[in-house]
Amino acid sequence: MLNIWEGKLIVVGITGSIAAYKAVDLVRRLVERGARVRVLMTAAAERFISPVTLRELSRAPVVTDLFAPETAGDVITHVQLGLEAAAFVVAPASADMIGKMANGLADDPVSTTYLVTRAPVIIAPAMNSNMYTHPAVQANIARLRSLGCIFVGPEEGRLASGHRGPGRFSETEKILAAVEQALREREERRGGPAGGAPVGGTAAVAPWAGRKVLVTAGGTREPLDPVRFIGNRSSGKMGLAVAAEALRRGAQVTVVMGTVDEAVKERFLAAARAASPAVVEVERAQEMLRVVMDSGLDQDVVVMAAAVADFRPKTYSVEKIKRVRSGSGTGGGVSGGDGAGSGHGVDGGDPGRQETLVVELVPNPDILATLGRAKVERGMPKPILVGFAAESGDLVSRAREKLARKPGLDLLVANDVRQPGSGFGSDTNAVTVLYPDGRVEPWPLMTKDEVARKLCDLIQDRF
Repeated sequence: MLNIWEGKLIVVGITGSIAAYKAVDLVRRLVERGARVRVLMTAAAERFISPVTLRELSRAPVVTDLFAPETAGDVITHVQLGLEAAAFVVAPASADMIGKMANGLADDPVSTTYLVTRAPVIIAPAMNSNMYTHPAVQANIARLRSLGCIFVGPEEGRLASGHRGPGRFSETEKILAAVEQALREREERRGGPAGGAPVGGTAAVAPWAGRKVLVTAGGTREPLDPVRFIGNRSSGKMGLAVAAEALRRGAQVTVVMGTVDEAVKERFLAAARAASPAVVEVERAQEMLRVVMDSGLDQDVVVMAAAVADFRPKTYSVEKIKRVRSGSGTGGGVSGGDGAGSGHGVDGGDPGRQETLVVELVPNPDILATLGRAKVERGMPKPILVGFAAESGDLVSRAREKLARKPGLDLLVANDVRQPGSGFGSDTNAVTVLYPDGRVEPWPLMTKDEVARKLCDLIQDRF
């Protein structure tokens, strides 16, 4: 059976209850199942548990305040999350929150998101027995049930006060079972398979069906000798997130995969297995160029998310370069291609004075610009061409210069690799989208899956 959780956005609202610490296990278990988790917290919830804990477990920013969110510029994130959620879980739900939800009040991230979302709502109450059994609370619960909310618990048992009675927070497994059932019923209502679909969308929602998409992901390695190379820190997370989103929308996807983090690669391949993307693995920039140019102009969309090395060593040593010390002679050969030459090395040896190694670099081909020029020369409206630019310093100025140098480009996505949470290997990204007409659109810090989804929305608008 396919994984119903994979790629689903589960929004978890945590409210002011002493059981708030138990939400940690719920978030952890959701992430383990493959869900994308975003956490909302009320001010009272922060009295019981730190947002930092939930941020680390969910691998995403935590929304704690409508007006001063943790992530600058993330003011309306709770609205976006409510609209995009596959399920909204309020756990633990306090008597106060249940009252707000039942009466349409909204003055915090959790209650506001409840009014926005049209996803299944699962509520797990936790409170004192007298509070839970009070007629006003019971009336609020009855009203929420009538509106379609699903309640899990509370259980009867020993409470924080030391007394026994109803009001105890339900076990994580029960909450997970209720969420899973809600997801399956939602898939069935939408016409999708009961088992869910990790990537590739459902039969009811496949807006990219019949579209061909090529995505480059990861870094490149430019060899110096059989042992050493020049590379970068790219993990491949951003590119593979875009590929996964295109698969969910029903596209026929080819991934040109450079050097990526092995765990990231395995997660993508496991999730994408049912959608059967074509994966072409390359190592060097010139190899990536050949693959992209062979099929790029036949695609509907090309997203160049790979971090391609700008330079490569001019010469390659067919032998491992040995360390050379003053007066000790000449090291192993350094050659261009199949030829042979001489050079100084950089590896182990006896103590002594080390000679300086000079490595001459030459430019690699600009893959994005090469494909863009071919697109323009053929007068083709497609592929929709999207580039990525990892910059430091004056982000917008540098990105504009890059956009001007690359004909045929429809969108350029730039990020400052020095910004916390936005560099190589992180699970989040803060990007700025530049358009050929001069528009500049900064996006707040989001998970890379969320960036991929918003980017695919922009691409879809161009269909």
